Amino acid sequence: MTPAEFDTRRRALGLSIEEARFVCAHNGKPVDVRQVRRWANGESPVAQNAIDGLNALEWRMEAMVNQLVETVTKRTMAGPVPLRRYRDQDDLDRSPEGGDLPLGAHAIYVGWAADALAAEGVGVNIVWADAVD
Repeated sequence: MTPAEFDTRRRALGLSIEEARFVCAHNGKPVDVRQVRRWANGESPVAQNAIDGLNALEWRMEAMVNQLVETVTKRTMAGPVPLRRYRDQDDLDRSPEGGDLPLGAHAIYVGWAADALAAEGVGVNIVWADAVD
Protein backbone atom coordinates (compact mmCIF):
# COMPACT_ATOMS: atom_id res chain seq x y z
CA MET A 1 0.00 0.00 0.00
CA THR A 2 1.41 3.37 -0.96
CA PRO A 3 1.42 6.29 1.45
CA ALA A 4 -1.26 8.03 -0.62
CA GLU A 5 -3.43 4.90 -0.59
CA PHE A 6 -3.03 4.62 3.18
CA ASP A 7 -4.00 8.24 3.79
CA THR A 8 -6.90 8.04 1.33
CA ARG A 9 -8.29 4.90 2.98
CA ARG A 10 -7.86 6.40 6.44
CA ARG A 11 -9.82 9.46 5.43
CA ALA A 12 -12.43 7.48 3.47
CA LEU A 13 -13.10 5.47 6.62
CA GLY A 14 -13.58 8.71 8.54
CA LEU A 15 -10.53 8.26 10.74
CA SER A 16 -8.59 11.12 12.24
CA ILE A 17 -4.88 10.56 12.76
CA GLU A 18 -5.64 9.94 16.44
CA GLU A 19 -8.36 7.38 15.66
CA ALA A 20 -6.13 5.64 13.12
CA ARG A 21 -3.51 4.93 15.77
CA PHE A 22 -5.99 2.64 17.53
CA VAL A 23 -7.29 0.99 14.37
CA CYS A 24 -3.72 0.30 13.21
CA ALA A 25 -2.64 -1.08 16.58
CA HIS A 26 0.28 -3.51 16.75
CA ASN A 27 -0.13 -6.46 19.15
CA GLY A 28 -3.05 -4.66 20.77
CA LYS A 29 -1.01 -1.53 21.47
CA PRO A 30 -1.94 1.71 19.66
CA VAL A 31 0.76 3.02 17.38
CA ASP A 32 2.21 6.46 17.90
CA VAL A 33 0.54 9.39 16.13
CA ARG A 34 3.90 10.21 14.56
CA GLN A 35 4.02 6.72 13.03
CA VAL A 36 0.62 7.20 11.40
CA ARG A 37 1.92 10.46 9.93
CA ARG A 38 5.09 8.73 8.71
CA TRP A 39 3.02 6.11 6.87
CA ALA A 40 0.88 8.83 5.29
CA ASN A 41 3.77 10.99 4.11
CA GLY A 42 5.99 8.13 2.96
CA GLU A 43 8.71 8.43 5.61
CA SER A 44 8.28 4.73 6.40
CA PRO A 45 6.57 1.82 4.63
CA VAL A 46 2.98 1.18 5.69
CA ALA A 47 3.07 -1.69 8.18
CA GLN A 48 0.97 -4.79 7.66
CA ASN A 49 -0.84 -4.22 10.97
CA ALA A 50 -2.00 -0.84 9.64
CA ILE A 51 -3.31 -2.39 6.42
CA ASP A 52 -4.98 -5.19 8.37
CA GLY A 53 -6.55 -2.71 10.78
CA LEU A 54 -8.03 -0.60 7.97
CA ASN A 55 -9.32 -3.74 6.22
CA ALA A 56 -10.91 -5.07 9.40
CA LEU A 57 -12.63 -1.75 10.10
CA GLU A 58 -13.98 -1.51 6.56
CA TRP A 59 -15.30 -5.10 6.64
CA ARG A 60 -16.97 -4.48 10.02
CA MET A 61 -18.60 -1.30 8.76
CA GLU A 62 -19.84 -3.06 5.62
CA ALA A 63 -21.27 -5.89 7.74
CA MET A 64 -23.06 -3.37 9.95
CA VAL A 65 -24.58 -1.68 6.90
CA ASN A 66 -25.71 -5.02 5.46
CA GLN A 67 -27.26 -6.05 8.77
CA LEU A 68 -29.11 -2.75 9.10
CA VAL A 69 -30.45 -2.93 5.54
CA GLU A 70 -31.57 -6.53 6.07
CA THR A 71 -33.34 -5.66 9.33
CA VAL A 72 -35.10 -2.60 7.92
CA THR A 73 -36.15 -4.20 4.63
CA LYS A 74 -37.49 -7.31 6.43
CA ARG A 75 -39.82 -4.97 8.27
CA THR A 76 -40.79 -3.48 4.90
CA MET A 77 -40.38 -0.01 6.25
CA ALA A 78 -40.74 2.79 3.74
CA GLY A 79 -39.25 5.20 6.20
CA PRO A 80 -38.17 7.60 7.06
CA VAL A 81 -35.78 5.62 9.23
CA PRO A 82 -33.83 7.75 11.70
CA LEU A 83 -30.09 7.17 11.63
CA ARG A 84 -28.38 8.66 14.65
CA ARG A 85 -25.12 10.58 14.58
CA TYR A 86 -23.20 11.22 17.76
CA ARG A 87 -21.41 14.40 18.74
CA ASP A 88 -18.63 12.76 20.74
CA GLN A 89 -17.00 9.38 21.28
CA ASP A 90 -18.33 8.98 24.82
CA ASP A 91 -21.95 9.28 23.65
CA LEU A 92 -21.30 6.83 20.83
CA ASP A 93 -19.61 4.36 23.18
CA ARG A 94 -22.65 4.43 25.49
CA SER A 95 -25.06 3.84 22.62
CA PRO A 96 -26.28 0.44 21.43
CA GLU A 97 -25.32 1.48 17.89
CA GLY A 98 -21.65 2.20 18.34
CA GLY A 99 -20.30 -1.20 17.43
CA ASP A 100 -16.90 -0.14 18.80
CA LEU A 101 -16.41 2.25 15.91
CA PRO A 102 -14.38 5.43 16.22
CA LEU A 103 -16.58 8.52 15.97
CA GLY A 104 -15.36 9.46 12.49
CA ALA A 105 -15.88 5.93 11.18
CA HIS A 106 -19.40 5.90 12.62
CA ALA A 107 -20.22 9.03 10.65
CA ILE A 108 -19.05 7.30 7.47
CA TYR A 109 -21.07 4.20 8.40
CA VAL A 110 -24.21 6.34 8.76
CA GLY A 111 -23.61 7.78 5.29
CA TRP A 112 -23.07 4.32 3.79
CA ALA A 113 -26.22 3.06 5.55
CA ALA A 114 -28.26 6.01 4.26
CA ASP A 115 -27.10 5.31 0.70
CA ALA A 116 -27.79 1.57 0.99
CA LEU A 117 -31.27 2.13 2.42
CA ALA A 118 -32.07 4.72 -0.24
CA ALA A 119 -31.06 2.18 -2.89
CA GLU A 120 -33.71 -0.13 -1.39
CA GLY A 121 -36.33 2.62 -1.55
CA VAL A 122 -36.26 3.36 2.17
CA GLY A 123 -36.33 6.98 3.30
CA VAL A 124 -33.76 8.12 5.85
CA ASN A 125 -33.38 11.02 8.25
CA ILE A 126 -29.92 11.51 9.70
CA VAL A 127 -30.33 13.14 13.11
CA TRP A 128 -28.17 14.00 16.08
CA ALA A 129 -28.69 11.40 18.81
CA ASP A 130 -29.64 14.01 21.39
CA ALA A 131 -32.46 15.19 19.12
CA VAL A 132 -34.25 11.82 19.41
CA ASP A 133 -33.29 10.69 22.93
